[in-house]
Amino acid sequence: MTPVCDKTGSARLLDVVEGRSKKAFQQWLADRPKDWRDHVEGVAMEGFSGFKTATVEELPDVATVMAPFHVVRLAGNALDEWRRGAQLATHGHRGRKTDPLYACRRTLQTGADLLTDKQRPGWQPYSLSTSMPRLKPPGRSTKVGRRRQGRCLSGQAMRGTA
Repeated sequence: MTPVCDKTGSARLLDVVEGRSKKAFQQWLADRPKDWRDHVEGVAMEGFSGFKTATVEELPDVATVMAPFHVVRLAGNALDEWRRGAQLATHGHRGRKTDPLYACRRTLQTGADLLTDKQRPGWQPYSLSTSMPRLKPPGRSTKVGRRRQGRCLSGQAMRGTA
């Protein structure tokens, strides 16, 4: 099933399309009246490439973007992969309750404006190129992203010397 929503004013469900494929969504778009398609300005979607391909083929002049929820989720997953890799590289084992990188896993994914008074002192801006170890997660060839630029550990704690 593919839900299709209209975000003008109050978001409303336009339709539920049988199947979750490029073909199903492309057919749904093709079945819309030309006047309706001419008024579409943008399409926000999840990361499934079939939706993007169908949109580009049926509505070539429309802006396509990934929905913010999915962007944040992907960035959070990448940050967590990086944190696990850094933990393994610096300590040689998976995170334990007392390990700094394991203890701060939730803080790393919290926006600076939402930190508690207890979390705030350790949150410092950093330059990825200077103070954080550069690690490539196993089996990945892309650079690891991050949701917010900040950290909850000192450089010494990151290197395991704190």
